[in-house]
Amino acid sequence: ALSAYSNKKFDEAAETFKNLQVDHPQSPELSYSTGTTLLSSGKMAEGRALLESLKKLNSVPGSDLEALSDFNVAGSYAEAKELDIAQQRYATLAQSLQKKPLRTPNQEQMLLETQKRIEQINKKQQEQEKNSDKNKDKNNDKEKDKDKEQDKNKDKDKGKDKENKEGKDKNS
Repeated sequence: ALSAYSNKKFDEAAETFKNLQVDHPQSPELSYSTGTTLLSSGKMAEGRALLESLKKLNSVPGSDLEALSDFNVAGSYAEAKELDIAQQRYATLAQSLQKKPLRTPNQEQMLLETQKRIEQINKKQQEQEKNSDKNKDKNNDKEKDKDKEQDKNKDKDKGKDKENKEGKDKNS
């Protein structure tokens, strides 16, 4: 399974991990590996569900494995462009890691990476807002141009009506 995963054969690796889980259903490490592999293969819902269920299997709440699972679930939402959910998940993870008086080096590194991801999401959301505002301005400009064009056409039509009326008056 690890060989297939390292060769980016995620579907094959996921199947192998799932088969191993049949024999070891209570293994948090195997659940983590399977869930992460499912995320990598694009099976987001299935991978997230498995990683979420890891909390029930994990005999040591707040462990590195649980934090890694939370980190990967948050990342899957970011990858799917569900930035609000990703940001919320990363923020929750950062809070739980910050509350720990004694963090392992892995947890310290994860906290730093989590904070970095939150900043990246904030920047993306700000860019999206700017782009949205620019698009609104462009649409407003287009609407104004349309209105001006319609006004010109109305004026032309009024001029034609006036000419036609004057032409009829002369012929009478």
